[in-house]
Formats: sequence, C-alpha cells, structure tokens
Amino acid sequence: MVLSTYSELQKIESNEYKKDINEKKEMKETKLPKNKNFDNYNPSNPFLDKSVRSIIDEFVLTWHRIIMELLEFERYEKLKDEDLEFWEKLYIFLRIMSDIFWKSDRIFYIGMGFCILSFFVFFILATQ
Repeated sequence: MVLSTYSELQKIESNEYKKDINEKKEMKETKLPKNKNFDNYNPSNPFLDKSVRSIIDEFVLTWHRIIMELLEFERYEKLKDEDLEFWEKLYIFLRIMSDIFWKSDRIFYIGMGFCILSFFVFFILATQ
C-alpha cells in the first residue's frame, strides 16, 4: 500500500479520471418500454369528438325516446294484477323504470337532464 499523495494527485489530474467522472455526471436519456398504464395513453374519446350541436340533438332525441317509452301503456299491464302485493308492484315498476332509463347509450344524457332539472328546481326555490 502506497501512502504517497503525489501518486494520488497524479491519478486525480489524469485525463482518464476526469473523463470517467464527467461520464458519470452526464445525464443520459433512458428508454422505457411502452406500457398503457404508465405512458401517455390517449384512446379516442367519443365525447370529445362530438360538436355541441350534435350533443344537444342527441339529448333531445334521447329524452323524446324516454318519454315515448314511458307513455307505452302495455309496459304497465303487469301492475294491474290484483293478486300482487304492494312491494311486488313496486319492484315491477322500478324494473320498468330501470329498463327505460339505464341503457348504455342514454346514461350520459339522463345525467345531463337531471342536472338541468336540478338547476331549474334550485332557481325556482331560490326565488321564493
């Protein structure tokens, strides 16, 4: 073991040592594998591709279809049965309503309609 400061100083001043230090200090770009969970994965969003006019048109058409389905009286024939108990009639009624309202293409427009309705109710109650 050599305890000479001169040899250590020569090692530090050598170009190879400085080059090695500079390579270690240098930031290198790392390439990560593509993963949908971690990368900026942007699938096409059907909501963002629609214009305001088409959203309004589909909103009106959706609520028109809902109202027309609510007015179909043959849906309610099961409720006229006198042998059914109250909770059975309630269950049938809720099932009919869920069949009308909870369709996959209507969920967004139903939510929009209830938000608009809640604004109207709020403004009516706030002005009293």
